[in-house]
Amino acid sequence: MKEKRPFAIFGTSIKGRGGTTFKFEDIFSVIRKVENELGVKVQLLNPEEIFGVLHLHIAFEKAKENFYKKINVAEDFTLEMLRVASGERQIKDALKKLGIKEKDRKFLIFIYCENKNLEAGDRESLFKSAKEIIFEELALQEEPEILPTAFLKKHAEEIKRKGLENLKKEIIEKMSVIDL
Repeated sequence: MKEKRPFAIFGTSIKGRGGTTFKFEDIFSVIRKVENELGVKVQLLNPEEIFGVLHLHIAFEKAKENFYKKINVAEDFTLEMLRVASGERQIKDALKKLGIKEKDRKFLIFIYCENKNLEAGDRESLFKSAKEIIFEELALQEEPEILPTAFLKKHAEEIKRKGLENLKKEIIEKMSVIDL
């Protein structure tokens, strides 16, 4: 059986309970609960700066390598992955670029499980449980098309000038040399 990736990504938008939105800290309260109860790590990302799953996969592998080599900047793995994905050396700059803001109504949910002993099916089940809790408690709506649509929309002019593949290459190169 083909091994599935050790993380899951879900595009989402806030619809709120009864048409109203909720406080920003509600999101983080639910995320902490999911992390504690299920033993997963959750990171919220701005979809406008992620060109696709490959972008996150490369950032994930680079963050793993950084921890292995003990050259990670962030103590938390998902924060290190966010930093690498942003192409920024400083965590504060990475959060400005890829972190979600109070006004954001669409974001990506990145879920990661560090338990290497889990079978792929068990990991997928764990990701599904985490997603269900987050979506239910926060009344979120799934938006699978958000990745890469938000990126393409925000970077339309740059894509016209450089081309999508060239822009992707630039982002990948920036991630690969971030810690040199």
